[in-house]
Amino acid sequence: MYDMSQEYQNFMKLINEKKYEETNNAGTELLKKNPVFLQTLYEMGALVYMQSKDQEKMRSYTKRYAALITTITASGDGKTEDTAFKVIYFNDEYQVLNKLFLMENMKQQSLTDNKCDLIEFDKCKYYEGTQMYFDISRSLDFMHELLK
Repeated sequence: MYDMSQEYQNFMKLINEKKYEETNNAGTELLKKNPVFLQTLYEMGALVYMQSKDQEKMRSYTKRYAALITTITASGDGKTEDTAFKVIYFNDEYQVLNKLFLMENMKQQSLTDNKCDLIEFDKCKYYEGTQMYFDISRSLDFMHELLK
């Protein structure tokens, strides 16, 4: 895994400033370093769509994003720690919650003893229940290695 926090912040700043050509270049570089970063894939697909440019490129981002989301949701059902959705990055949780299940009003987030995030919310449009577990052990293990 590659820590892109500063590069990602710059990427998002370019989006907010509507510097689309620079955003495209920065996003392309981010995805070269980390081709499975869901948020960047999502933003790049939206960027290409907004510019009504290369439809094939937009489909490529969309397919990659959908394949990764599908893989995450196939890894469990999110109802218990044992069946938690497995994610690579903390940010992936929010992609699943906000973009796929359409969560409404997140209430609380807590870390369990078993390296899971428990996120509680009022409801999701496409998920039954008011809480969801995410196995974040890969992110935590990576952070632990970085701190050594």
